[in-house]
Amino acid sequence: MQLTLRGSLPELEKEEQEQIDNLMRVYQSAKRYSFNRLLEKHRMNELKKDVMAKFGLNARYSYAAIKDAEGIIKSQKELIKKEIYETKEKLKKSRKKVEKVKAPLKRKWILARIDKLTTKLNRYEKHLEEGTIPKVIFGGRENFMKLQNGETSRDKWRTIRSNAFYSVGGKIDGGNQNLRITQMENNIFQLRINIGVRRWIYTRLWVPSRYVEYLQQAINGSYSVRVVRRDEYEIHISSDHQGIELDFSNGVAGFDINTDNISVTIATRNGNFKVSKVFKCPELIYARSNRRKWLLGNLVMEAFEWIKFYDVRTVAIENLKLRKTFDTNKKYNRKVSSFTYAKAIELIKSRAIKEKVAIKGVNPRFSSFIGEYKYTSTYGLSIHQAAAFVIARRAMGYMERVPKILLMFINFLKEGDPLAKPMEGLKKWGLLYGVMKRVANSKIQNALYAFGSSVGLDDMETVNSVLHGAIPCPTCR
Repeated sequence: MQLTLRGSLPELEKEEQEQIDNLMRVYQSAKRYSFNRLLEKHRMNELKKDVMAKFGLNARYSYAAIKDAEGIIKSQKELIKKEIYETKEKLKKSRKKVEKVKAPLKRKWILARIDKLTTKLNRYEKHLEEGTIPKVIFGGRENFMKLQNGETSRDKWRTIRSNAFYSVGGKIDGGNQNLRITQMENNIFQLRINIGVRRWIYTRLWVPSRYVEYLQQAINGSYSVRVVRRDEYEIHISSDHQGIELDFSNGVAGFDINTDNISVTIATRNGNFKVSKVFKCPELIYARSNRRKWLLGNLVMEAFEWIKFYDVRTVAIENLKLRKTFDTNKKYNRKVSSFTYAKAIELIKSRAIKEKVAIKGVNPRFSSFIGEYKYTSTYGLSIHQAAAFVIARRAMGYMERVPKILLMFINFLKEGDPLAKPMEGLKKWGLLYGVMKRVANSKIQNALYAFGSSVGLDDMETVNSVLHGAIPCPTCR
């Protein structure tokens, strides 16, 4: 896994800052030039020589600028395919909807949405056919519109779009030739910045003390460095780190990630429940992007501090993809689009490496449903905490047996429900999930009443309590 450490340059003099700013300006110009040449199908080797001659950058800076530009083009092409798929699904949903709607105003609104989506689909399909990409604005479209509206100056715009440079590392280069990090003393590091032919800047590199060990490991191999100018000069150091071996001796902590909280449950090495906690942050749903990432990082850090108290050396996470409805449900769409699930997983993996904790991904299928029917009432957990417990047990290889009362319910439905067939493992849970989703249907309600009577229960609340394991079934002992 790739780990990125963040540091800063706190002791730069004014002349050194000017030299670094000039390097950023030249590098970003080379990147934009490479971007346009790559769109014109120029070959890498020819382009590299062209960039070196035109901008006076060495081979490694030129290569990094071209790779940066190439990465933008690749990501745009991937986004085109994703947008085409999602737009088609939205069109399909809207066309089905318009057939059912009779209100004139609502029909007019849906038809306008269909026209807008059709135009969007045609535009992206044209890009796909011609091998082109949508227009890219370096520096950001929002900042560009501010420049057009006179809300920001041209000098500030130039500063925004020329604020970083990058150098790819390699073992042959001793880690990184252009941006080389060396350890001076125990916790003191130095960054050597190549600003021209036989011209270097030597400056102290600061990193948080808890990351010193990882930086020591990184500089012994190959590492890539990106220098970014914000309020200060930030250093992002990326290198490959091997995962830590799984250790179940002190149990496993299961993570269930949700839109407004992270639920963590620790299972013992025997698969039994130990302790659980919910780390809540309702602000995650509506906070701005940067603040949301900051809040999520603090939430993950808090969760790991809690796990360390119990000396757990392995965490389990779910390999989940949020289902999109492609509908006009604004509340749900906002909730899903605001939820940085990928960022949460990335932060958990990164934190696990930094805390020397092993990590294992598991299939989360029916984890919430199983947790609800087996563990919520038994241990007094929420559905999310119970799902985290199922994930922790699954990481250790424990299979979730269907409780006896639920097996009786499946057998009871065999004759009346065509979905009920002899199944194994998760398929049985899938059958129950399908039935319980249709529980509001009068036919299923009648089946529940009949099942309750067959086991000596007349009250529907009592039947549901028995199915959820809250109280024992009087005839199943």
